[in-house]
Amino acid sequence: MPSILVVYYSRSGTTRRVAGQLAEKLGADLLAVQDTQPRRGLSGYLRSVLEVMSRSLPAIVPTCTPLSSYDLIVLGAPVWMGRLSSPMRRFLNDHAPQIRKAAFFTTMGGKDAQRAFADMQELLGQPPMATLAITHAKVIHGQCLAPIRDFADELGKAAMRPAAPRTPEHDEPQPACTSLKWQS
Repeated sequence: MPSILVVYYSRSGTTRRVAGQLAEKLGADLLAVQDTQPRRGLSGYLRSVLEVMSRSLPAIVPTCTPLSSYDLIVLGAPVWMGRLSSPMRRFLNDHAPQIRKAAFFTTMGGKDAQRAFADMQELLGQPPMATLAITHAKVIHGQCLAPIRDFADELGKAAMRPAAPRTPEHDEPQPACTSLKWQS
């Protein structure tokens, strides 16, 4: 059985709910990308908007999780202003060389999952094995169980396929410890 890690960032808790359900279905480990500064309230929302518009890389909490020991890493993040959320952008910027195979999922208020997936693929330097986009409304109303189940089934098959070839710029060594905290 391949080893799978679900890595997610969640500002409001929606992405965390999907990540938890997905990890449970896959029997995967779960890892949360953590901000170093809170994003609560209006000031947190405005900071999030400014970061995503400027494509900045905010500080995230360090970790020493051995990502390269996983056969598949499922990356989940909310879509902000039609783009990948800045904490997940930072995570991928820091950890892409350690990820052999990946799948992506997003949560969003409306649309633009494809732009966020394109952001993730660009940062990772390889295409995902599978993708899933779920709206906030479907999560809140409990209408995401079937899509999560189908995605998990697809990921089980994807984990068995060989990884895509990496591009040379993503093979550079990275610091031993960077950005996140274990969740179990």
